[in-house]
Formats: sequence, C-alpha cells, structure tokens
Amino acid sequence: MELHAGRINDAIYNPHDILVNGQFFPITKNLEAALRRVRLPDLKRTLWIDSVCINQGDISEVNIQVQRIWAIYQHARRVLVFLGDEADDSRQAFVLSSQLSQVNDLDDVGQRITALLNDENMETCWEALYQLLRRPWWSRAWTIQEYVVAKSVVFQCGSIELDGEAFGKALDVMVEYRFSSLVPARHLYLARHVPPTPIIISLNTLYRFRESNSFDARDKVYSLYRLIAENPKLAPDYTKRVQDLFKDVVGAMIESSGTLEVLSHHSKSNQTSLPGLPTWCPDWTVMRGKRMLLWPNEYHSTGPERNDPEPAFAQIDGGTLTLKGKLVQRIRWLKAFESDDLKDEKYIYNESRAIETAALRGAAHNLRMENESADHAATLDAFRRTLVASRIRKTGANNIATVLGPREADELWDAWCNQLEGNNGNTNQETTSWYTEALYGALCGRAFFVFDGGQFGLVDESAQAGDVVGVFLGARVLFFYLHGLMSGRAISGSPDRLSDIELV
Repeated sequence: MELHAGRINDAIYNPHDILVNGQFFPITKNLEAALRRVRLPDLKRTLWIDSVCINQGDISEVNIQVQRIWAIYQHARRVLVFLGDEADDSRQAFVLSSQLSQVNDLDDVGQRITALLNDENMETCWEALYQLLRRPWWSRAWTIQEYVVAKSVVFQCGSIELDGEAFGKALDVMVEYRFSSLVPARHLYLARHVPPTPIIISLNTLYRFRESNSFDARDKVYSLYRLIAENPKLAPDYTKRVQDLFKDVVGAMIESSGTLEVLSHHSKSNQTSLPGLPTWCPDWTVMRGKRMLLWPNEYHSTGPERNDPEPAFAQIDGGTLTLKGKLVQRIRWLKAFESDDLKDEKYIYNESRAIETAALRGAAHNLRMENESADHAATLDAFRRTLVASRIRKTGANNIATVLGPREADELWDAWCNQLEGNNGNTNQETTSWYTEALYGALCGRAFFVFDGGQFGLVDESAQAGDVVGVFLGARVLFFYLHGLMSGRAISGSPDRLSDIELV
C-alpha cells in the first residue's frame, strides 16, 4: 500500500498507535485513516506497508530492504494508492477521470474535452481534479519506482476507488490535448513511460524526477535504484553522507554512459545548493534548471563525422575530479540571458545589436579559424551563427534541428531584423519565427562570451569573466559553443597528448 506522505511532524507529534505483534506501534494520522478504510470487517487482509514492515531504526535492515522494495511492489497482487480521505469534491474528480479514460479515439480528444470544459455541470469536477492532483502523493520520490513496477494499481480516496490504468489513461488524454497545466503529474505521465526494468543510460531518469520530494536527500537516488541500472556504487547505504552519494552518482553515470553529460547538471548557479559539494558535482536536492545544455545533434567537436567519441576519462579522489583534455582560452567578457529577458523580442534585438558591436570590435583582427578569412563578412557570419548555436529547427513533420548552411545565418538574421525594424517587405513570417525560436533555444539560460583572443561563443549562464574554458574527452552534450570548433577541431590527434586537468 502506498500513502500520501502527510506532514513529517505528523508521526512525531501526533502519533496514532496500532498493535503489531502484540506491541504498540506509532503510525501517522494518514496511515491510520488508510487502515480504517481498507480493513475488512470479517476477514484477514495481508498488506505490505514500508513504514511498518521495515524496521526504520535498524540501518542495516533498511539498506537491505530498500534494494528489495521494487520486487515487493512488482510481485504484489495489487498496489493500493491511498490519496487520503475524501475532500474538495474528490468524488467528482474520480467521475471526471473515469469519463476521460473512456476516450478511445485520440482524434476525438479535443471535441470531448472541449465539451466537458463547456459543460457548466462539470466545472466543479475540473476544480476537484486539480485539487486531487495537488495531493502530496504525486510528488513523493518513492512513488515513481513503486508505481512503475506495479502490475495492478488502484487509486483510493476515502471510500471511492478507480483503476490505475483508467486513471493513467485519463492523464494521458489530458497531456495529448495539451491540457497538462492541470497535471502536476508529468510525475505520473513520465512514470508511465519509464521502463520497469533497469536502463543503461539512467541520467535522464534522475534528471526528470529530481523535483520529487523526500524527507531524506539520499532518497533522491535510492528511490530510483531499480530504474537506474542497480549500479553497485549507488546501492542503498544510509551510513553514507549525502555529499559522498552525489559524488558516487557522477562516477556511476560517467561509467555507464561513457560521457561527461552528468556534469551538465551542476548546480553552481544555485545559491541554496547543498554545502560541501565540489563545483563539478550536481546537487539532486535542487530542482532542475530551465533546460539542458546544448544538444549533441549534428555537432562533432571531437572529430569529423565521429558518432562515437573517445570515452570519457574520469577519476574521482575526494572532492577532486580529474579529466583528460586541454584548456582553450580565458573569457574576457560575457552577457547572460534569463528566460524572462527573452519574452521581449525587441529586447533581444537591442541586446543582440549591442553585443554585435562590442564583439566585432575586437574580434575581426583575431578571428583566424584555419581556412576562414578574417574579413568582415566572415566575422558577421560567425556572430550570427553563434547567436543560434549554428542550428535551426524548421516547422513540419521532420522538424529536427539542423546545422545552418552557407549564407543561411545571414538570410535568417536579415529577415528577423527587417521584421523588428518594421521593414517587412518580402519578409517570410515563418522564417522569422524559426530564427526567434532558435534564438530562444540557444540563449535561454546561457551567456554570449568573448575570449581574450577575440573568438566568441555561448556558455552556461553560471560562467564568469576570467573563467578558463576547457575541452575534455567524452562530452557528447556541449557545455559551450565556440564557432570554429564544432566540426572536429576541438580535440585532434591521440588522446595520450591531452593533459590531466583537475576540477575541484
């Protein structure tokens, strides 16, 4: 049986005693309510309840049982999710969920939901569903693994029940209809699309569910143990410090993926980060950031046409992470962009113009990139490509991001500027929207920087003037974009010629 967590003080200051093996045992108010609802008046009923069946005071027992929890829920005849007593018209929420689950034709989803939205009699149902989905169970870390592996789930609120498959389908329907603002349950929606068996590349699972709540920070990792490949480095051990566990996560993710992608989840810019963590170590207690760093599509920074770069080299010793790579240059100045800044297209335009003037002033005579001449046209092209990380995503069925072709950056820039300056003429509105979206995707949460040598690029917003940029083996996800290094020029030759660089 799964329960909504209630308040952490509930068990401490307002315990409710039950008899277990002839002895009084304190439980939370919510668990007492659940037991009263599910007990049978004249028959015995066998239940597994983590907080009762595991001796929470014996760390060695907890370490063992936490590794087995997935199997308990997977082999259970039925998993009962008790969301609490009836409140806020929760019965109406179950009625609406049942109706949504009966939509069989996704092409008809829009009409069905629109009809339900326009039905005045259903207004209280929508509000009730919203309130139901805000209950604590949906945000608990442990519910992810337990829900994913369960064969049969039933949701219960007070005395009313709804089959888990139906509830899940109702949420799927809402997400398909882009009505997901009602569903804080990307939690549940994503859980329905996470495989119940261990996965090799498990970083995405940690990333997607880092917003889940847990009383113990270590459960951010341990609650997903089965789903992140049961790596021995991450085996539950409640004698281990949180900081040491999070460093072990870095080692395990690099080992399993062969890349340094886990480092892109650092929490350097977050002032509430867990104390005592090295700068390179992600803090999984911090809610996930605005977005991932630059995606790998079409970039081959470690070699031309190289789909399988050299595997990452990494050694962790205490708070020091040693990587193989080389230092590039020092950042002279930069301009960071916040998501709120990018809501104003005119602001983006004015800032881009200001950056263009400042960047090009010192760059033209320094921009020497192998076969490229350093004339003004080439410098302008480099700048305009950099603003969108040299990628554009066009609309349509095959809307995969592609690298900009010759002159394409100039054409898109000119069309975009003409529109914002009021010189629409023959400007294609669709073309300008492509460039606007590309700007947002590249600049949000990042900073435009200029090196001491004049080259420019994009870097994570946490960077500061004076920082040194490095290139390391195994970084399939780009931590920064530097024009001229994205086609195999970042690392060439034998990896043996690279230096050991220590991060602290």
